[in-house]
Amino acid sequence: MTGSIFPGPSRAIEPEFAAAIKDMEAALGMPLWLFIQGAERPTREIHDGIRDLFQMSKDDLPKGQRVALLIDSPGGSARCAYQIATLLRRHCGGFVAVVPRYAKSAGTLLALGASTIMMGEQAELGPLDAQLRDDESEEWRSALDELQALERLNAFALEVADRSMMHLLPRTRKKVDTLLPKVLHFAADLTKPLLEKTDPVRYTAASRALKIAEEYAIRLLQPKYPTTKAQQIARHLVEKYPDHGFVIDRQEAESFGLKTEAFTPEQDAIADRLFQFLGETTVMGHLIEAKTT
Repeated sequence: MTGSIFPGPSRAIEPEFAAAIKDMEAALGMPLWLFIQGAERPTREIHDGIRDLFQMSKDDLPKGQRVALLIDSPGGSARCAYQIATLLRRHCGGFVAVVPRYAKSAGTLLALGASTIMMGEQAELGPLDAQLRDDESEEWRSALDELQALERLNAFALEVADRSMMHLLPRTRKKVDTLLPKVLHFAADLTKPLLEKTDPVRYTAASRALKIAEEYAIRLLQPKYPTTKAQQIARHLVEKYPDHGFVIDRQEAESFGLKTEAFTPEQDAIADRLFQFLGETTVMGHLIEAKTT
């Protein structure tokens, strides 16, 4: 057996892996499609090419019949994740997201497009803080880094002003109107060197990237939640976590209003069989017979 989209009929996947996938499909009671991204290039993140492959394979999807999508993804392009989710919605009339291990970043965004998010005992979603590439360090950084740095600097300046006023008022016995301009000037001088290091272009790019992820999330959530609730959930996923890899398990998801369903004991047992292959093997589409030579 192999995945219809990737790796395609010319390359079979492990028989044990295929058997576990078929058993999960039977346990779910609906057609199961796969969105499993391993470590190999060029499929280890969500990008235009993967979106295009799903688009070209849409005729293989059951028309007007809800499917399950097994997601195991570290993330990638928010735009492409949104487009894949909307493709499944429009063609199949909806889908169920099945997360045995993790759906992080844009993988989380893809799962938000589902009518139901099913999570295994060890499954996790992730924050929607967009990632920006730092050309100097040649590493990816959270867009929140830029915004939170400025917020901390603002809080520091206000704290300096407050403490200075509290310290000087009883000692100098001068009026607030007399001291305040001097204190504000002191706080400004103290933070000015740090502010000058802030790149307004990067700050604007970071702010825009976060807003894009938030807006996509709102649009995917709105069919299931009132607009205000969809906005609250999206904003929480974008802004409230200190680290891109932060674990959002079922209990955490429920704490801010994102509804999920737990695997049954049978589905959890099958997920345990899948775990040894996840993270290494890329399989996308539905299972088909591999060609033998």
